[in-house]
Amino acid sequence: MRAETGLPSLRARVHLAVLKSWKRNRTVNSSSFSHLSFNSMLSKDAVRLPYLNSLLSRYSISDDLSSSAELRDRIYKCDALLDRSSIIKSQSAQWYKIYKSAHLRSPYLVNIANQNLRAAFTCLRFETMPTAILAGRFSKTPKNLRFCICGNLALEDLPHCVLHCPNYVQPRNKFLSGILLALSSLSNNEKIAFLLADSDVHISHRISLYALAAKKIRANVVSLRASST
Repeated sequence: MRAETGLPSLRARVHLAVLKSWKRNRTVNSSSFSHLSFNSMLSKDAVRLPYLNSLLSRYSISDDLSSSAELRDRIYKCDALLDRSSIIKSQSAQWYKIYKSAHLRSPYLVNIANQNLRAAFTCLRFETMPTAILAGRFSKTPKNLRFCICGNLALEDLPHCVLHCPNYVQPRNKFLSGILLALSSLSNNEKIAFLLADSDVHISHRISLYALAAKKIRANVVSLRASST
């Protein structure tokens, strides 16, 4: 979720605080009390000095680093690269790694004012909408047997839920028909990547409306089936 909000990790913020303290003490008068205390603390501590040196090496920090802002930018950039690497390696972020390329706050978090709609869009991007694919991760159901509740023997994955599931024909026609018509020449995978890229506020809003409606329909279908058994 930090990649979605563009926020740095706690680790990066701690590293920044430590190195800002180091930088501040490097710039004060060498005979000042704070400078002497800082150096004395480091010289007597078998843990802090190696830790500080490891951070200086990790971020290639030298005395000529001009400002705290430059220090912050360097640390946060490295942190963003680590986040991107973990997203690419993740087995549960098949789609997210495709449309999330920059460690910046995703526009829909600001542009979509309704909290429920934002949450619905987030669930789609992270593939955490209620589906057989998601449930199968916890029940250990083989992926090729995670069929949709619509009964068509189709995997209940993201392309099926957004583009094909007959349970959601009504909200699909209401919210996405014009957009999908314009994307008719694209493959299913290309359509999903485009729809969830959050590059257009209108599309993101329409998708969030669709996701919320589809979620309610699915919950009703599951509830009716449970009550009839």
